[in-house]
Amino acid sequence: MLFLLLAISTAGLLAAGAGAIWLGQDRTGMLTALCKAGLPNFSRPSVVDPDDLGCVILSPRRRVSGILTAGFEVSEIISPDLRHPFDPKADGYAWYTCRPTVGCGAALEQMLDRQRGGRSRFHSYGMASVTVEGWVTETPGRYGHLGGYPAEFYVDQVVSVGPPPKAYLDELCQKFGFVGTAECMSRDM
Repeated sequence: MLFLLLAISTAGLLAAGAGAIWLGQDRTGMLTALCKAGLPNFSRPSVVDPDDLGCVILSPRRRVSGILTAGFEVSEIISPDLRHPFDPKADGYAWYTCRPTVGCGAALEQMLDRQRGGRSRFHSYGMASVTVEGWVTETPGRYGHLGGYPAEFYVDQVVSVGPPPKAYLDELCQKFGFVGTAECMSRDM
């Protein structure tokens, strides 16, 4: 009997040790495998609906600072804090999702609304500099509108909101060919 207890204890310790090594080497793979085997998604925070996530694995909660663009079919955060493994030198970007029950907050909505309402493509989007806390997807995939984003960021808290950097707005004016037009000259943030 003692031998059986010792064997079971040893097997349990070996399984726990192997699990810890697996978790340390491939957190996303381990959590995905457990979820697909029928266990709950252990990376899912309580504020994210299980049906929205399925077996998609989220990173631990983190703080991210970047530029948010929101408008018709766009909800994008660009940040060096979201760099992707396949392109570590470029700023990362992700689909930006606010908590359905509380939204993103009045301060952010005001900042985004300050820029909407014009007639051009450029003015139909709101932009803001933000610092937010939340979770980003670690499972590779296609997220957001038409699967156009390599990740999704689930916002839990908006920490700060400000106008987008003037250099970023100037870059957009150049990119979309609006340099010297009223749209770009009147962007007084």
